Amino acid sequence: MHNLLKTDFKRFMKDKAMLVLYILCIVFTLFSTVLMKIILMISKNMEDFNFNYSAADALNSAVSPVNNTAFIIPLILSIILVKDYTHGTIRNKIITGNSKSSIFMSSWITTVILGNIFYFVNALLNWGIGLALFGVPDGFDIVMVGETVLSILVASLAYTAFISLFVFFSNTFRNVGLTIVGGFAVMFLFSLLGALNQFDGIPAALANLGKIGPSYYIEKLVKDGLEVKNCIGAAVVGGIYSVLSCIFGISCIKSKDIK
Repeated sequence: MHNLLKTDFKRFMKDKAMLVLYILCIVFTLFSTVLMKIILMISKNMEDFNFNYSAADALNSAVSPVNNTAFIIPLILSIILVKDYTHGTIRNKIITGNSKSSIFMSSWITTVILGNIFYFVNALLNWGIGLALFGVPDGFDIVMVGETVLSILVASLAYTAFISLFVFFSNTFRNVGLTIVGGFAVMFLFSLLGALNQFDGIPAALANLGKIGPSYYIEKLVKDGLEVKNCIGAAVVGGIYSVLSCIFGISCIKSKDIK
């Protein structure tokens, strides 16, 4: 497993798609925050247009799974992962005696670690630029910084569920197009369920459906802070989807011949 992990990390870091990911993270961060700053400046001169935006809003947008960068991170990592099949490099791993379960777990660990690093850094970058452009909030101090950093870290536990599902789709479909469709559908569905509690008149039973998905806890952690129930929920949901993705992902690989 150790050699597999070294091989996978090296393969990911050398892939040109990683450079694309670096660039997109920076571009989308600058574009979104600067655009909001321009809109805010324009709105101040318009009596009938009241628009407010803050560093907290920039952070909330960054951690949202349907945000450009948060969706692009597992997408690009999945593209690199699928290359293991399309380029035939996975056969070399099998020939050298690695089990298919070890191959899957290595790809899962590599993708989850890299995905969460990008997610965490991107969120902090958005928040930092947001503070620079929109000003620091009242009561801003080292405690607030620490709580924000911890909130992002805990949110990444829930975000791991999305990355795990992308790894599952990549290893099961072995096709970039199907992986994108499956990943986007899952992210959209969970984000929709997570937003149900924001609408008036929605039955409680239906609104509570959002709690089965990671999006609900990601949003709660950023807006409400480090409440115990949200931290536990993020860890449990992230863990459940990660375990299920690994179990079914390994089973799917074992049920097919790798050509």
